[in-house]
Amino acid sequence: LRRLEAEAEARWRAGDLAGAESRLRRIIRSADDPQRAARLLAEFLEIRRIMASRLLAEHRAAVLEALGSLPSDVLAFDQMAPDEAWRADLDVARRIIVATGNHAALLMLNTVSNALAELPVLRQALYGDPSRNGASFGRTVELMAEGRSDLAERLEAEMAEVDAQSVAAFEQLLATEGQR
Repeated sequence: LRRLEAEAEARWRAGDLAGAESRLRRIIRSADDPQRAARLLAEFLEIRRIMASRLLAEHRAAVLEALGSLPSDVLAFDQMAPDEAWRADLDVARRIIVATGNHAALLMLNTVSNALAELPVLRQALYGDPSRNGASFGRTVELMAEGRSDLAERLEAEMAEVDAQSVAAFEQLLATEGQR
């Protein structure tokens, strides 16, 4: 696992997101240590959170415009089954990223999308409670609408709360699977 972690980090730093993604999936699949796998997920979510909060704040007007053009049912994550919620969330995220024009963020989203498609335990951890996703998305949109000068920091704090819950759920799911 240490070797795979080092390879994933080296590939990520070199810009080889597909290689890093492949290593990430291998680590999660082979992790016999739920705490280590959860730590890796927490680190990945931290990188995603920092990038997302900065992009949302920097491109606030374009993001709000993109969100305003979406049908309301697409944004009703809390009304969806977990399997619908993750697909809808990724669709909305893709539209937001396109509005920002940031290609690196789109590559990261593809990494997340591929990992979610391949790893049911990751989907369950992140989207097992769609009401949590819906509430967080609603708070994110409210923060964006307020447009305060500390928007990026407030967005990051909002995402951190949900990410912590997801990481805890992930670790618990892995520990439960390991006991079977």
